[in-house]
Amino acid sequence: MDFAFGAQAAGICRAVFSVFGKTIRSVSVMGKAGGLRGVRGDIQLASHVLLSKSSLILEDNQDELRPCRNQDLTEARLRELAGPDIAVHHGKVLTLTGTLLQNVTLLRYYRSV
Repeated sequence: MDFAFGAQAAGICRAVFSVFGKTIRSVSVMGKAGGLRGVRGDIQLASHVLLSKSSLILEDNQDELRPCRNQDLTEARLRELAGPDIAVHHGKVLTLTGTLLQNVTLLRYYRSV
């Protein structure tokens, strides 16, 4: 998908997943929400989060880069816990307020299919 997320993206994903189910190995999301690396089941460990405020109606609309406090959760530790068949991707992530990937209900749905 190459457009901003919303109800249309959720509908498209729901339709595709209901037809193809577990035969889908990965979903790449690009555009304003950036790109996701890896395949289905991989782990993404954020080092920094870029909070885009451009969609918010606030006086302060400057984006913020915030470091993640992963503390004892390191890339090496995650690789050890996940095992050899699951990749761990480490780096900066971009988040937009109200996007599909921040919707907990939708994330649970796509995890189960």
